[in-house]
This record gives sequence, C-alpha cells and structure tokens, in this order.
Amino acid sequence: MTKLLLRRLLLPLLALLFCLPAQAGMVGTVQMRDAAVGLPAAAVAEQRDWIFDQLVKGGVERKLADRRVAAMTDAQVAELHQRIDEAPAGGVEPIVILIIVFVVTEYMGYTDINPD
Repeated sequence: MTKLLLRRLLLPLLALLFCLPAQAGMVGTVQMRDAAVGLPAAAVAEQRDWIFDQLVKGGVERKLADRRVAAMTDAQVAELHQRIDEAPAGGVEPIVILIIVFVVTEYMGYTDINPD
C-alpha cells in the first residue's frame, strides 16, 4: 500500500521540482538597450564614428551617413562594426533584374526578344 502511494506521488513531486516560481515585471527601454550591447558608451561612440567614416569612404554623403548612423541602436552599431566587411554594399544591380524580367516574359510569351 505504501509503495503504491509512493509510486503515485513520485511523478507529481518530481514535476513540482521543475516548476519553479516565475517572476514577471516591466522592463524599460534603457535596460533592454544596455543588456543587449553591454559595451561602455565610449566604445559605442568610437564604433559609430568608425562606421560613419566607412560609409563616407564608401561614397555615402556625409549628411546622409550621419543620419543613418544616428538612427542605429547601440546593438546595431556593435553588430555592423563586427560584420561591415561582409555586409552587402548595394544589392542586385538593375541590369540583372532587367535580364531576369526579359527572360521570364520571353518564356511566358509576352515578349519576342529573339524572333525566328
């Protein structure tokens, strides 16, 4: 009888061990921003300046580059600072898109690029 009672209580008691009390509270924007980056403000400012310089070297106007960097969060600045060499510079060139459109419309029969 005791063994049967212990067997039936074992699973609920084990389940109670894993059900720890949870605490929820409001988290402010500043807390989220600071937790996401974890860098001192001086390091983030230095990274912003470096990204600004890279954008200007890449041909972006100074005013536009300043607006773009100012609009970035600290987490975005840190991520871009790490991956700026891998980031795409301009996307797909318009000529590639034009060729794809012509090929698709040719196969659909809307255009006749190569008349026989």
